[in-house]
Amino acid sequence: MKTDTISISNEKLNTFVLCAKHYLMDAPDSELKTAAEDVLEPAIKKLKKFERGLELLRLKYCKKTATKHIDRDRNKEYQYTEDDYKNLLGAIDDLSELMVKIPTSIVDLDGVPQDGLSSDILRAFEGIIIPKKTRKFENFKDEEEEEEEEEEIDKE
Repeated sequence: MKTDTISISNEKLNTFVLCAKHYLMDAPDSELKTAAEDVLEPAIKKLKKFERGLELLRLKYCKKTATKHIDRDRNKEYQYTEDDYKNLLGAIDDLSELMVKIPTSIVDLDGVPQDGLSSDILRAFEGIIIPKKTRKFENFKDEEEEEEEEEEIDKE
């Protein structure tokens, strides 16, 4: 097992955390499960920092009263002007694209059980706990292959 770091976008970080949590719910004991558990904890810490950044952006762009208090509706949701909402969405996109470093724990795929490994999970793990562009798993298809299959289905 090789340990290093990788720079990924906050968006990919979010996807990795969601997929790792899903995979770990009923993954069989394996080197892959151990690697996912090892990387998940620091990834969650980075994700929480990203989520705090999102909340700060929401606060920055929301309406405020004359006394600088936050303006909320009946449902306790922040209120925005149209321009501020557009600016908020742009700022969220920028924050999502920022790169963060997380540890990697690349495992040898030989003998790793395929139970619970969908192509989405494999894609989320790629470069973090499994090697990039691997074809060792039967059910691993990259996005292009999945799009081609969807097009073939649509033609039928």
